Amino acid sequence: MAVVKIDLTCPKCGGNMERDAEHKMLRCPYCGHGVFLQTTDPGSIEANAYARQKGILHANAEARRARKRNLLKAAAVIVGVLIALMIAVCAVVKLQPKVDPFAYITVSFSGNTGDGTAEV
Repeated sequence: MAVVKIDLTCPKCGGNMERDAEHKMLRCPYCGHGVFLQTTDPGSIEANAYARQKGILHANAEARRARKRNLLKAAAVIVGVLIALMIAVCAVVKLQPKVDPFAYITVSFSGNTGDGTAEV
């Protein structure tokens, strides 16, 4: 059985509270302030502690799942942006006009045996 300490000092006037067995409460004989006594069995204390710990573990697991979902969403956004950027670069390169260098440059060769010269 769990031992629970009870403060018998009245929170209103500071007097010593007395047990009123008829109403299952502590009552101050000076100001009349009363506090109900709560009875608990050890099984309910253990059950409450177990339920609290189970809730904490469930909340931690849910937080981990939420972080994982957020990371996957961020990765998907990054991959999408990279794909869009690659498509844009390919489109820009494909849309640029092709330049024929021989329209601006003249190349002439002289010599028959490979000992000749090339002029640009």
